[in-house]
Amino acid sequence: YYAKSLLKGVLLFLAFGTLFALILISLEYWLWMDTTGRLVMFFAGVLVLLYLFIWQIGLPLIYLFKLKKGITPKQASQIIGKHFPEVGDKLYNLFDLADNREKSELLQASIDQRSLKLSPIPFQKAIDLRDNLKYLKYLAIPLLLFGVIYLSGNLSEFMGSYQRVVNYDLAFEPPAPFTFVLLNEERELFENEPYELQVTTRGNVIPEDVLMVMEGKEYLLRNDNGIYTYTLTPPLKDATYYFKGGGVESKQYHLNAVEVPAIQGFEMSLDYPAYLGLGTEVIKGTGNAVIPEGTRVTWSIRSKNTGSISWKDKDTMLLFQEEGETFALLRRMDKATKYTIRTSNEYVSDFEELAFELEVIRDAFPKIRISQAKDTLNPNNVYYGGYAEDDHGLRNLRLVCYPKGREDERQIVPLGLLNSPYYEFYYGFPEGLEVVPDEVYEYYFEVKDNDGLRGGKITKSQTFTTAIYNETSIREQRLENQQDLIKDLGKSVEQFREQQKALEEINRTQKEKNNLNFNDKRQVQDFLKKQQAHEQMMEKFSRQLKENLGQEQKKDPVNELLKERLERQEEEARKNEKLLQELEKIADKINKEELAKRLEEVAKKQQNNKRSLEQLVELTKRYYVTEKTAQLAEQLEKLGNKQEEEGRKQEVQSERQEELNENFDQLRKELDTLDRDNRELKKPMRIKRDKENEERIDKEQEQLLDDLNKDSEKNKENNSQATEKNKNKQQQKKLGKDIKQMAEDLQQAMAAGAGGSGVAEDAEMLRQILDNLITFSFKQELMFDQLQEVNAELGLFSETVRGQQQLRKLFEHVDDSLFALSLRRAELSEVVNEQITEVYYNIDKSLESIAENRIYQGVSYQQ
Repeated sequence: YYAKSLLKGVLLFLAFGTLFALILISLEYWLWMDTTGRLVMFFAGVLVLLYLFIWQIGLPLIYLFKLKKGITPKQASQIIGKHFPEVGDKLYNLFDLADNREKSELLQASIDQRSLKLSPIPFQKAIDLRDNLKYLKYLAIPLLLFGVIYLSGNLSEFMGSYQRVVNYDLAFEPPAPFTFVLLNEERELFENEPYELQVTTRGNVIPEDVLMVMEGKEYLLRNDNGIYTYTLTPPLKDATYYFKGGGVESKQYHLNAVEVPAIQGFEMSLDYPAYLGLGTEVIKGTGNAVIPEGTRVTWSIRSKNTGSISWKDKDTMLLFQEEGETFALLRRMDKATKYTIRTSNEYVSDFEELAFELEVIRDAFPKIRISQAKDTLNPNNVYYGGYAEDDHGLRNLRLVCYPKGREDERQIVPLGLLNSPYYEFYYGFPEGLEVVPDEVYEYYFEVKDNDGLRGGKITKSQTFTTAIYNETSIREQRLENQQDLIKDLGKSVEQFREQQKALEEINRTQKEKNNLNFNDKRQVQDFLKKQQAHEQMMEKFSRQLKENLGQEQKKDPVNELLKERLERQEEEARKNEKLLQELEKIADKINKEELAKRLEEVAKKQQNNKRSLEQLVELTKRYYVTEKTAQLAEQLEKLGNKQEEEGRKQEVQSERQEELNENFDQLRKELDTLDRDNRELKKPMRIKRDKENEERIDKEQEQLLDDLNKDSEKNKENNSQATEKNKNKQQQKKLGKDIKQMAEDLQQAMAAGAGGSGVAEDAEMLRQILDNLITFSFKQELMFDQLQEVNAELGLFSETVRGQQQLRKLFEHVDDSLFALSLRRAELSEVVNEQITEVYYNIDKSLESIAENRIYQGVSYQQ
């Protein structure tokens, strides 16, 4: 019973005692009482708690430990009777019987009997400790209040009120309306870096201004939405500081600043390669530079508070050498490098990292550019012009030449020792070289620079190839060029005819129209431009053909006459071009009659030039045929000598005979081409050629080659066939004589009257022409006298016109004969052509004037 009372007391003591304590602490939390008030509250709390302890815990303990008599058995029986209905008053009555002073046996038996009936009942169960659980609800009230205080976040401040109540004799200040909260973590700072302090307040009141007090100085902080900041600028030092504002001060804080490396001077010395001649350059304040390859770079850094400096690129790290406060490093740079320089000391590692880049320019290979110009007159001469250049400087230039396929026989021609980055040069091959005819040479130019790192780099030009021709080959090539030029001149004759037709059309338009419109004038302009272009082309072809003929070594009267004619033709073309340019400038400004007169002059010159050009082309063709015949005769003679020489050799080789056969076949093809060119002449020359004999020689050569091949097979089997060898040698000698006879026949034919047009025949033809010219002259004078008489008879001149037309036909026969002769004889110069053109012009103008009844003008033209 008293254990149950003790448990109940403990629960009630805790519930009411805690509740009363919370009430007292709450009063102090809200009222902040003075010492007297806190004294009253303290003793009131002690008394109440003491009372609750004695009443709820102390008394049950006294009864529990039987320090004082508790309930009587009858009081206990009443509790048991209430708990056990089957007991009811039985136990109480039993105690009444026991209290009877009369102790009879009957009474004792009745007691024993009743006790026996009650003995199975557990009286202890009448007290149930679980009945005290209902008092736990009183303990929940203070626990609930404590939880609310905890969740509000004011538990520490609330419990601070308990400390003030307990320490009632101490004086306590009321709490500030806010507190300072430092947002930065306290740590070591770098003295050279700015540091931003951030502080905020916590409480119901926000101060208007916040100051930081450091080393006795006050600094106002910047307010940014309740966060107060201040930036400390380098250099930072160790210091103690606190914040204040709104009458509230924070606690003391400490600032720890550590020394960091500081670069005070940066220099980079560039020692350029000696061959560049640039000396040494110093760059301050930066590690970036563009340098030539091979430059020696020295870094020199002055630094404070520095233990070490390192240099690092992508795969290398080097330490600077320390000399007091100066650190130095030397490196030779051969390639572009991105690198960093880092400083360290005992406090920091790689604190300051500076990134730089060195761009290294490699010494470039020298460059060489060559342009080639071949000598059209001498194929053995080739001219070269060009230039060489290098980024820093050239050392030398030379020509390297060797026979094709034999580089070990090379020759070197120095073209200059250079000391500049650019050099222009000219060279004419084979100047300075020892060359032999019938050999093909390969050569190239090479230039070397002044690269001191590699001993000079060499650049080669493209390889050129030039064959050195013998005199016969040069002559042959010159004749080929001559033939090409003759063809070009022949095309010019056709263009002359086209331009002549265009001019006739323009003159016809001039006569039919009184005034020329824009299209007519443009037609004249187009004609003049085309004619100028044609004269330029004529000048070029005449000059080239004259130069080609000038390469002939022998003195030939025909050659000299042709060169003179070509020189005059070139000069005439220049004059005509100049006249045409002047006419083109004034064509739009002069009147129709003046333009017609100028165009007639152009037509006269055009007709004269066409005749001269036709004559010149034909004469040049004849000269080409003559020279080509002589050349082929010479080549046949050489081939015959080679054939005979093969017959005199000890060993007969089929390979050499095969080569001779191919040469003979080639000469026959050239003779066929010569025949075709000869037939294209106005009067072909008689070239003696026996084709049946050529076929025979060709067959005998083929048979000889077959015999040689058979002999070669027999020699392998029988080691010797002397008879067959002698036979083949005799055959080779015979073929050589036959080929030489062909050459002799060609030479004799050319010597016998220049191919069939002999001097006597041409002289007879010239006498006949002169007789016809005299006859024409007398008849023309008679026509002149008759026309004057007709004029006196006022218009009776129809017979005169017919007579003049007949004379024109007579002159055409004379002209045809004279022109045919001029195509064979270069002595008949262009002066004859000019006179013939003048005769035609005067006859045509005379007929035109007479037809238009302008007798006086007609007479003047006849005269």
